[in-house]
Amino acid sequence: ILPMDSRRRPAGFLTQANALLRKNLCLQKRNLKTNIGITIFPILICVLLLVLQNIINNELDKPKYNCGCACVDTDMYGTCRKRECGVQYSTLEQVWSCAIPSPPRWPALIQVPQPQFRAVRTVSQPFDDLPDPSCRDSLSCPASVLITGKDRGFAESVAGGLFPVFAPTLNVTDYLDALSRIVVGSDTIPGYTQLVEPAFSSSDTLYLLQPQCVPFLSQTISYNARGIPLQLNIQCVEGVLLWRESTSVINDELLKGYIQRGGKTNEFIAGYDFLSSTEYGLGINVWYNSTYGGKTAFSFIAALRVPRLVNAVSNAYLKYIRGPGMEVLLEYVKDMPKVGTSYRFDLSSLISPLFFTWIVELLFPVSMMRCNIP
Repeated sequence: ILPMDSRRRPAGFLTQANALLRKNLCLQKRNLKTNIGITIFPILICVLLLVLQNIINNELDKPKYNCGCACVDTDMYGTCRKRECGVQYSTLEQVWSCAIPSPPRWPALIQVPQPQFRAVRTVSQPFDDLPDPSCRDSLSCPASVLITGKDRGFAESVAGGLFPVFAPTLNVTDYLDALSRIVVGSDTIPGYTQLVEPAFSSSDTLYLLQPQCVPFLSQTISYNARGIPLQLNIQCVEGVLLWRESTSVINDELLKGYIQRGGKTNEFIAGYDFLSSTEYGLGINVWYNSTYGGKTAFSFIAALRVPRLVNAVSNAYLKYIRGPGMEVLLEYVKDMPKVGTSYRFDLSSLISPLFFTWIVELLFPVSMMRCNIP
């Protein structure tokens, strides 16, 4: 039996820390290759990120992603002495990087369903005033608008002026100004800015909505809008007004026509609820298709084609009250001026959290080994 003062006493903190440090150093010397790999791996990751970022930057710096330019002055030897860059020299992919001090004006359009998806009479929507489904075979279905209100006579009278009758010919000097005075639509997906209207920047069709179509209203027009060459493929489409007894009926009909309800699409241009509107006041609720807005975490919010829907009914109401000589025009829509920009993609901000996690996880075996040392 040992005396009390000769029994083994626990080591102090400094002694334990010193012993643990020495033991870990010995273990690390035995795993020299592992430690070198742990040290080099973050360096390799940084080099990889740098190389990938340079590759992406070089790709985005190519002319097809920058504002288009053209030579406007050459000498006698054919050498370019002056180059100009701008929207007029750019493709649709290039125009977004151009400086636009004075954005172009575009006629306000409405969103028209594609011909094969326009509302027709179906089993779930057996309304007699809807077109026969056979019109989809020839892509000749009219575009329908649903209306309701407390005073049916007043609502139908005002709604009758939603689609003003166009002049007998499109032989005018300013086509965009002429299109601003009528109701024109497109089935293209709207953009997230108004710098370029997708309906005018492609060869898609512009739909001229009329109470009754005549053949000469459908034609193709080549036009130059402030240096921007345009080709307007205009097609007349009959705009049909359909009365419904209540807002609940319209809600149900619009929902049944949505593509995710039953797997089939039966789309309308819009819906109008005239509420208690009279000749002494106008109060309107407007239904429109907001699925083109792109309100998701992975897309921009699109500029929906709603202003013309509101202007059309306001203009129709004013003409009904004050006569055909009165109108309130929505002449154009345009975006704010912008400076020249360039495409940039920050790869390191996107994937660096993943690489950081990998690097930290490499240290876990070392930490666990240290914790298990007796």
